[in-house]
Amino acid sequence: MLPETLPPTYVRFLGRQSGKQDWQLAGIRETCRRAAGGGTWGRPCRAPLKALRGTSFENVAVALPCEFCHPGQTCWGHAVAQVAPTFLRALPVYLPLYLVPLPLVHRTALLGPRGPEILLRALVGAARSSAFLASLFGLAWTGACGWGGQSGLGMGFTGPGLAASAWVAGLSLLVEKPSRRVELTLYVVARAVESLALVLDRLGTLPPWLLRRARIDVWAFSVGAGCVLQAYSGDGGRHRHAFRSKYINVLDFILGNSGADDANDAGIRHVPSTPALVGLAASRVASHPALARLRSSGSLAALAGLAGVGGGGGSRGGGNAARGGENEEGTATLTREVEARFNR
Repeated sequence: MLPETLPPTYVRFLGRQSGKQDWQLAGIRETCRRAAGGGTWGRPCRAPLKALRGTSFENVAVALPCEFCHPGQTCWGHAVAQVAPTFLRALPVYLPLYLVPLPLVHRTALLGPRGPEILLRALVGAARSSAFLASLFGLAWTGACGWGGQSGLGMGFTGPGLAASAWVAGLSLLVEKPSRRVELTLYVVARAVESLALVLDRLGTLPPWLLRRARIDVWAFSVGAGCVLQAYSGDGGRHRHAFRSKYINVLDFILGNSGADDANDAGIRHVPSTPALVGLAASRVASHPALARLRSSGSLAALAGLAGVGGGGGSRGGGNAARGGENEEGTATLTREVEARFNR
């Protein structure tokens, strides 16, 4: 009913994934407002809608959104028909979300024997999340049509009526794996709290200065970031394993952690600077067993030979080799400096 209380990108995402045009969504909102006012609470009022101007339903007197959202279809048939198209729309969204972080989260395991297994698990996760989003919208339309158009319980297509039927869409969370259920719940709760605060501000329930000057969002983020960092590195890093392994990998990479020595009670060691972090990462990649096997098999030498094919290729190849040797020597020196600092 009030999409302006949500982030614009979130509203666009929901509108695109719903499979409906903007005028259809605007028509639903206008139907709800019309049913909630003018003495027609819960009872359909058959009249043209302003939101439908410029469409084929411009001069049609409609009573329910079903008439212009899925004409010629039953409510249940429309809900089922939305599942497959929504799944196909969701796949391009979730595939990058699962595949792009793999090199960051599984930096070494991705190139090892477990690499295909990790990749397959990411693809299955993307398909499962897409199925979640598809079932979410299918159940959302089921709840809305079932409550407002089929139940006859009195509220019909009104704001409270749709809110009372929205719980049906929450059943789609059972499609996701348990760990993702917690993440999605926290995300939706954050959006709901933000939306509720803006609605209360619009109604005049909250003091005007609370959201505009106090910047509660900044304070909330600061407190949350403090809790995360305290759990990660507080008390010598003894509680860092409260996070899942993928989160620890990301935090270690961002914060430059090179390992925690729990046995000797030495706490977490951090790389002292960004150049040192880059040098350490390069040395770890260069010393990976997969690259060692490539070097021993001569594959890298063959690639280097291909780079020098053609007239003048030998000189260019020699120059590249010289520069490569200088880079490797610089990386090795930087790595030795980092390790010397750690061993002090």
